[in-house]
Amino acid sequence: MANEDYFPEILQRLTRIEENTKNLNDKVKDLEDDRKWLWRTTFGSIIVAVLGFFYRGGA
Repeated sequence: MANEDYFPEILQRLTRIEENTKNLNDKVKDLEDDRKWLWRTTFGSIIVAVLGFFYRGGA
């Protein structure tokens, strides 16, 4: 079998790898966005709790 016979299969595999890499990069970006959102939400909740504590007169 000549090397030329393998080229279509190799190109197909490379295309699949490229698509999988793009999908993984998209998932990583989504996870980073979720992490940022979670951090902001947690930090905001702490601020609201502290402000509420002092608004009610503290200890």
